[in-house]
Amino acid sequence: MINNKTKFIDYILVLSFLLITASPFFGLVSVLVPFTFMVIIWAYALYKKKLRNSKKIFLVLIAVYALIIIQWVLYGGFSLAGIYKPLLIFFTPYIFYRLLGWKYFRYLFDIIYYSSIFTFPIYLIQSLFQPVNALVIKAMDFAFPYAWTDWPRTILFYSMPRESGFLLLRNSGIFHEPGAFSLYLMLAIIINTFFTGKALDRKNIILAIILLTTFSTAGYILLILFLAYAIPKSKMNLILKFIVFLIMIIITIKTYTSQEFLQQKIEENYSSQVNAIENNEAGEGRFFGFFLAYKVFKQNFLFGNGILMANRPVGKELINSGFGLGFMSFLANYGIIFGFFYFLFYYKGLKKLCLFYGLPKSLAILFIIIIHAGLSTQSFFYHASFVMFFIIGLESNMNLDAFFISKKAMLYKT
Repeated sequence: MINNKTKFIDYILVLSFLLITASPFFGLVSVLVPFTFMVIIWAYALYKKKLRNSKKIFLVLIAVYALIIIQWVLYGGFSLAGIYKPLLIFFTPYIFYRLLGWKYFRYLFDIIYYSSIFTFPIYLIQSLFQPVNALVIKAMDFAFPYAWTDWPRTILFYSMPRESGFLLLRNSGIFHEPGAFSLYLMLAIIINTFFTGKALDRKNIILAIILLTTFSTAGYILLILFLAYAIPKSKMNLILKFIVFLIMIIITIKTYTSQEFLQQKIEENYSSQVNAIENNEAGEGRFFGFFLAYKVFKQNFLFGNGILMANRPVGKELINSGFGLGFMSFLANYGIIFGFFYFLFYYKGLKKLCLFYGLPKSLAILFIIIIHAGLSTQSFFYHASFVMFFIIGLESNMNLDAFFISKKAMLYKT
């Protein structure tokens, strides 16, 4: 049984980690802040004697350090990041796994769910009443005066919404932009599906409604993928299922074809960014980053290139944040061998959780598609909340019943 003091400490650890790594409030601080926090977590794990039997994660770290050395020899360029980056990416989620087990996701879900509900009325009032919006903007200016255009003002648990072209603003929750918020909302929906065994659980429906207020292109696509599974599997009447699904398709098509924020954004960005790649010009954006990563992957198929910024390819094609997004960037950085094993164990982790909670193992395929489609649009690929599935797959011999808290205790009342 977990006492209240331990649970409180666990919640504080997960909340602090989420805010430090994903909130714009900490977005401008030095890398020393998250690294210092990680050192505290490692020390806490040592104190709790949770680092026993850690052979597999050390093999992963050895493989990554070997790749960094190989890339240094082949392409030159090295930095201190080569020492601490693998620890932040792979060892930190492993520490959380050893400390909290599946409870990490329980705490993460609660934080996302209740913070979303708490901030939603503020967002709604701010969207509908201009005087309130002006007041919130002034409060943001006072609390976070050194923000800039692409990094919105925040008051820690609430970030400034963005314009949408609709009646409502775009909801960012506690994150730096609406797309990031939508990705974490989808992660929460997946987690809650594990807990409850029901895709259309009440809490999932609430999260889906909040996701709609992000007006995020990627978020809508991910939600549609999820609902394409959830609606047929629900206990709704067959005719009602058909009607709901048809309405969803019509709304999606109508929204895409009639609203500039979707159609024009996708088509213009794709065209301009692909042209930049074809003409070997400088560029930026998600499509540009994807195809540039693909180009680098083809040239450095086996060992990858660019784990460290110091040895990433440079030239007319500017390497920017877009190069650091998604599975293609991961393959470009780490190569096909490490990439294959990473995604294999990632899938195994999701499949193990599906089986543990009585869900079809085929659902792991849908979840990995949703997660990595979303991660291809955001810079969260290496966040512990997502790398954790790889860690669970890696530690496949660990008994879930013994290590995680019981399924009965994990289930939410619905």
